[in-house]
Amino acid sequence: MRRCPPGTHNAASISPRRELGLELASHFTELGFTPQGLAEHLGEDVMACIARGEPAPIIEATSSGTPLDQIIRAAILHMPADLSLALGEELTRRGTEAGVIQSVQSPATGTASHVFTCDIRPHTLGDVPRWVYSDPDPSMHVNEISDQHVMGLGAASRLLMQVVPTTPVARVLDLGTGAGTLLLSQVGHARKLWGTDISQRALDFAELTLAGTGASLKQGSWFEPVKGLTLDRIIANPPFVIAPEDGAKTYRQSTFALDGATEFVLRTLPDYLAHGGTAHVLGAWALTAEESWQHHVAGFVPDTGVCCWAIQRDLVDPAAYTAMYLRDEGIDPRSQRGIEMTRSWLEYFRTNEVTCIGLGMIHMQRLDDDTPSEVFTEEILTPLGEGAGDEVAEFFTRAQWLRTNTPDSMLAATYLVRPSVALEKVSLPDTEQTVGWKDHVMRLTRIDGFAYTHEIDADMVSLLSGLSPQGLPLGEVVELFALANGVDSEELTRLFLPLLTALIQHGIVLPADLVSPASFY
Repeated sequence: MRRCPPGTHNAASISPRRELGLELASHFTELGFTPQGLAEHLGEDVMACIARGEPAPIIEATSSGTPLDQIIRAAILHMPADLSLALGEELTRRGTEAGVIQSVQSPATGTASHVFTCDIRPHTLGDVPRWVYSDPDPSMHVNEISDQHVMGLGAASRLLMQVVPTTPVARVLDLGTGAGTLLLSQVGHARKLWGTDISQRALDFAELTLAGTGASLKQGSWFEPVKGLTLDRIIANPPFVIAPEDGAKTYRQSTFALDGATEFVLRTLPDYLAHGGTAHVLGAWALTAEESWQHHVAGFVPDTGVCCWAIQRDLVDPAAYTAMYLRDEGIDPRSQRGIEMTRSWLEYFRTNEVTCIGLGMIHMQRLDDDTPSEVFTEEILTPLGEGAGDEVAEFFTRAQWLRTNTPDSMLAATYLVRPSVALEKVSLPDTEQTVGWKDHVMRLTRIDGFAYTHEIDADMVSLLSGLSPQGLPLGEVVELFALANGVDSEELTRLFLPLLTALIQHGIVLPADLVSPASFY
């Protein structure tokens, strides 16, 4: 795969803040403040404590006072440390002037030391160590999060990173970039990167996170900073939390009522996507007892011009949803404030007849303006494996093939059963004969991608067994099977084509003209 080299990003000038980010990155690399360096220095057990938010073992593991220990304490634990030892006097001074480092003095000894004012977490993205700068969260110390909070690389961002394609494109936008984490994952995959955010604080963090990438950062609301641009890829983890408009604002909450933020983004995306461009968005939808989530989300999609794939990852009741986001903000649902906010939140849901909230992701591709929109909806509750971004990119390729082919052209084509597909045969004890086993079900299951599975019968297995990229067209395979088994070929075709369409949608069967068989075998 061709990757755009980092040097292709063209920044007119490097701001002092980005210069600081570059110098800190250089020192972090030298000191071993990288994912690999931390793992070697702390060990597997202590690294797990960082992920779980358990500071005590980390404090003990960094008690030797080495330069790396000082960085870990100041950047992750937010404990006073000797950053002059780790970074040198000059860089420490510049970091202090920029507000990234704060001088502190021990009340007992009067000794001066320093602490980072932000979280700094090393990550490996594209085999390159990167550092994400953000506001401290409650993982290492007890604190409530303000409505101006800028989060780092959380679970939602990790999920979106996992599913966004990394095929080379010209222009990428991260809508509501925050600390710049999602945009960081696209470095090397686009010639031009844009990040927008309404918060200048967020962009200040993003400047440090994206130092050396050449990304352009613009302040403004939603799409306003990129008005008039068309993009090849848009990624967004917008403020989609569904919460009372008149209550205390959460940092993930927009000014829209209910799920209006998700609807606004989906309706606006086509105006900014180039033809064939794709968007990848996290969202939430508020559901009543009378409606399905599939119908509700489909109502957010324009009638023409897009192919949309909505995936629901979770469905929660109002009480669980409220508690989840209170804890996310460091608010104990058992506290007086937590109880008051919970009651307000639940009343908001009752007033609007919301019985459950869906959480998931939406992938969208721009089509011709006059092409009727397509909306595919699926529940995928299992963990996503490696290559999820490739699966998303391939989904749109398969959807386009199905869109542009007719039943006649499908019968004239040849196909490949994906080599990573397993045929499962399940047998159960024969309760009628009380001895032996009885065939129960057969399934085709992908052991890669999103692990799709389809139940299938023996006749369909036989038909699929006759498919080969170098073999007969599907229509002739059907004719031969019908002749050999004494069935009507037209009726068999009528039954088989819908199954074939579903198997192509899920990548279990692939049209031969979309793939090179050599790439699979």
